[in-house]
Amino acid sequence: MKRIISLVILGLLTFNCKDKSVSSEECTPVVDTMLENFSSLLKDKPEEEIQQMKNLTKPILQKECESGKYKLDCLKTAKSLEELQTCKN
Repeated sequence: MKRIISLVILGLLTFNCKDKSVSSEECTPVVDTMLENFSSLLKDKPEEEIQQMKNLTKPILQKECESGKYKLDCLKTAKSLEELQTCKN
């Protein structure tokens, strides 16, 4: 699980910054949906581990979403790290 978290964080941090920001209100439902999509990949993991992954990554994903570097519709439907990387503006 640490590997998945590390890959998600690394993937998010490799994109270039943009000046445009997105509000917290816009990003919160997108990030929640994205975390649900990612947790579906971890079906074989205990619920406690999945919840821990969500708790650790949500603030980072929220900050990245608010940076304005990503297409929100794309983030909302991303189900893998590869799909997430295609969401860059």
